[in-house]
Amino acid sequence: MAIDAKAKVFAVIGDPVEHSLSPAMHNAAFSHLGIDAVYVALHVTPANLAAAIAGFKAAGIAGLNVTIPHKLAVIPLVDGLDGSAKSVGAVNTIINRDGLLVGYNTDVYGFRRGLERLVGSTKGMRVVILGAGGASRAVVQAFDWSNELAVLNRSVANAQKIAGLAKTAKATALALDGQNIQESLKTADLLVNATPLGLHGENPVPDGLLRKDLAVFDLAYEKGKATALVGAARRIGAKAADGKELLLYQGVKAFELFTGEPAPVEVMRRAIEE
Repeated sequence: MAIDAKAKVFAVIGDPVEHSLSPAMHNAAFSHLGIDAVYVALHVTPANLAAAIAGFKAAGIAGLNVTIPHKLAVIPLVDGLDGSAKSVGAVNTIINRDGLLVGYNTDVYGFRRGLERLVGSTKGMRVVILGAGGASRAVVQAFDWSNELAVLNRSVANAQKIAGLAKTAKATALALDGQNIQESLKTADLLVNATPLGLHGENPVPDGLLRKDLAVFDLAYEKGKATALVGAARRIGAKAADGKELLLYQGVKAFELFTGEPAPVEVMRRAIEE
């Protein structure tokens, strides 16, 4: 589809961002529905975040997705927050509403939908979450009172903040180290990797700690292949999904916020897979 001077511009910002499949997904959806819009990936460092947001506002950028490491830092830079962003305490989508930037969070919806495809019901599951950044805030919101959660992070203080957002009374915070990973995974039903490890081939879980009956959801993803964690889980017969599932469903919700149109889900899925 031809892009003209009236096209609305959307973007994803992050550091790194070169691996992002969001442009392929959203541009496929725009083309399928005949929407005059374009979506690009823009590398924005933490030092340049405030200037970038001011520039996007001045340039009339229609909407943004926000990824690592900006989901928390962007909050004071927008003009207002939707209830979804307030409850999570993180922003992954920004809409330009007549010159005012409003922050949303579509990660909770995206994670829940991805979990449904992976394991069905999560009622009563014991869950281990690695990481305590913006994505972790969305992850803990997706579980209910019946779940036991353990949040592991290099900073225990940050892990405690994330555990404090959980809807269950049983949420613990631990240091992210080999011993705590080993002990936590012994009785876990689901492992969620919400750290950046996995973007470049790293595996945050030491060899031998995965089990066939331990489901794995790695929020990281790599183009054209499974992450190291997902690959290791699948090799022993465990259920596993990578961040493309979260990417798809948070993108579906973001697309609907961007356009006001129902998202063409299967078109967006094919664009990610291809």
